[in-house]
Amino acid sequence: MSWFGKPKKSAEERLADNIRLVGPDIAATLPVDEKPWWTQMHLVRLNALLLVCCMSAATVGYDGAMMNALQINPNWKAYYNYPAKAKLGAINAMMPTGKIIGFLFVAPFSNRFGRKKSLVLAFTLTIIGAAIQAGSANLGLLIFSRFFLGFGCGVMSQPSPILLAELAYPTHRGKATALYHCFYFVGAIAAAWITFGTLKMTGDWSWRIPTLLQGGAPVFQLLFSYWLPESPRYLIAKGRDEEARALLVKYHAAGDENSELVVHEVAQIREAVRTETNSEKRPTVKKMLTSPANRRRLLISALVAIAAQWSGNTVVSYYLTLVLDGVGITNPTHQSLINGGLQIFNLLATVGCGAMMVDILGRRLLFQISAVGMTVSYVIWTILNARFDATGSAAYGFAVIPMLFIFYFHYDIALTPLLYSYPTELFPYEWRSWGVAFTLIVTNLVLIIGQVCNPIAMAKLGWKYYVLFCVLDAIFIIEVWLLFPETKGKTLEEVSRIFDRLENPGLIDVESSSKMDEDENEKEKVVCHEISK
Repeated sequence: MSWFGKPKKSAEERLADNIRLVGPDIAATLPVDEKPWWTQMHLVRLNALLLVCCMSAATVGYDGAMMNALQINPNWKAYYNYPAKAKLGAINAMMPTGKIIGFLFVAPFSNRFGRKKSLVLAFTLTIIGAAIQAGSANLGLLIFSRFFLGFGCGVMSQPSPILLAELAYPTHRGKATALYHCFYFVGAIAAAWITFGTLKMTGDWSWRIPTLLQGGAPVFQLLFSYWLPESPRYLIAKGRDEEARALLVKYHAAGDENSELVVHEVAQIREAVRTETNSEKRPTVKKMLTSPANRRRLLISALVAIAAQWSGNTVVSYYLTLVLDGVGITNPTHQSLINGGLQIFNLLATVGCGAMMVDILGRRLLFQISAVGMTVSYVIWTILNARFDATGSAAYGFAVIPMLFIFYFHYDIALTPLLYSYPTELFPYEWRSWGVAFTLIVTNLVLIIGQVCNPIAMAKLGWKYYVLFCVLDAIFIIEVWLLFPETKGKTLEEVSRIFDRLENPGLIDVESSSKMDEDENEKEKVVCHEISK
């Protein structure tokens, strides 16, 4: 029997599971070990260190929830002389503006100096930014600290999911990379409840404490970054093959110098990063745009980034307070509790039904379920809002609240865990830094546009504005169906070959994709047959 009373799987069953996760080539080199990963110290050590990368998403999530809460804190508003909407807009816009500059800086920096050095720099900048923000004596210094923090978060956000994907154990990569952005809600929950706890305090420390604690996660990351390994793909790209091999032996093979897995990984990475087509020392926009495969990658990444901000989620967040006001829940404390509960719900949904399902359902199917669910729930939600606006009936108002949770559930299962992990998988090594930076830039640009447009459109159009998001969500269904490839069961290098086979800029050939799946199934049968013999 296994740890939890389930019957132990046979060697053939474990092999079949591994093939589903990483494909037949890597699966054939994996040790057929029945012990769970948490009983193997080399994997426990590796996954613990990868939490350093995941905490980057928590830092970003903390900031968003904290700033929303501070702007209703009477002590914060009084200290900064009740800033007008234009000044509040400047405060909020500085964070994504700084991020964009950080993304442009870190893409070439991380390719030249490595993922680890980029993160150490980012942790240091973010700690300094949090300290400046907590000690801001005037509005000008606060706005500067927001830009400085944004730059640090930008430098942090780009290499974190990349290093996570390039370091993770092969069978863990799908879940590990999907879990990365789920930590956004860990930070958001912490900020929501910390600001709730300090709301009743008098004096400046009611808002200085939450702003100072924004540097807490980066301090933790900086301390443990000493033990954080560098990316083996970066090391091999720089000709440091033996260092990469030693790293993989330590963390993937428990010190086994003769591991077939390490031999295969090193050979596969070396081939991928040193082929003639991947030998460009300085990736440029021109080189990226002249490649049909890279144009497809950029298009998919942009569509994911836009959907993450323009599926209606930002309007839902904005409208939540109005909905609660309309049904008689006007107490700020009660509204804060509901908002905090929603953040906890988001975390449970994105981890349990999103990140943990990427290797079972696959990325493409999760996107499809998410797009359909968001469309249906948003249409119903819009109809209920229209009826509430027309009749003022509390029944329609109360009915809106569960639809918000249903919408967020479908958003959480794909657009939270896959926002950065999916583009990370799509791009080959030499373009990965730029590809993830591009995704982050588009995400923050459309976020800024939404911050400017949404309040204006809502004030002028009311519930009619939500029809736009119903249409956008419906279009996203079509985009996923036609353009998004499945990356489940493939290494980063194998995912790259999906795009290399595209010889024209047309839509993904479904027949070709099916043929590729059939080939993988044939490989699986051969490997299983060899093992059974």
